[in-house]
Amino acid sequence: GVRDYVLNKLAPVHHVSGAMPVLRTTGAVFNGRKRLTFQDLINFYNEIEILNLIDDDTSESPNFWNMILNPEHRSDLKIDKAGTANHRDNLEFDKDTGEFKRFYKIRMWENNAAPLYSPTGELKARGSIKEDGDQYASTFFYSPNTVWHLEKLKILYKPEYQDTTNADPESEFRLQGYGLCDKKQEYGFGAIISDNG
Repeated sequence: GVRDYVLNKLAPVHHVSGAMPVLRTTGAVFNGRKRLTFQDLINFYNEIEILNLIDDDTSESPNFWNMILNPEHRSDLKIDKAGTANHRDNLEFDKDTGEFKRFYKIRMWENNAAPLYSPTGELKARGSIKEDGDQYASTFFYSPNTVWHLEKLKILYKPEYQDTTNADPESEFRLQGYGLCDKKQEYGFGAIISDNG
């Protein structure tokens, strides 16, 4: 739940040229959407490069360029990589787990939940029901322009022996997190949305 919340907070509300690019995929149609291609990633990478975001990729300071792929886009890139040898070294996958690690300077992460965008390219509220024409996105963020803080983590536990009302006693466990995540400025964020097929 925390990761899903963070993804929606960091995703751009809509395309902002020269600050927060939101691009559409252009690949072959599959299940009502266009697949993500290597060329789409190159186009997005070009949009990010012109933002002049500092990228300090030393061992003391981690890479600041990050993208969280949704499951559809991760599968698309595996298919695209398998179909050509032209860019094998630029799409780095873990050989044991299949996890996508890197695309040039962008560190790649994965999450099953993803921000949802309307057909007009507007970010929908977290928890919105997917309607016809809505598509999921993969989200880019420049970490120095983000703020996050975990204030408190509260664990509530009720052991089974305290349940005196049920014929089959149950124990309960609840985890509550308090904190925030947001953009420091409306710059250095982006998204790639599956286009409608």
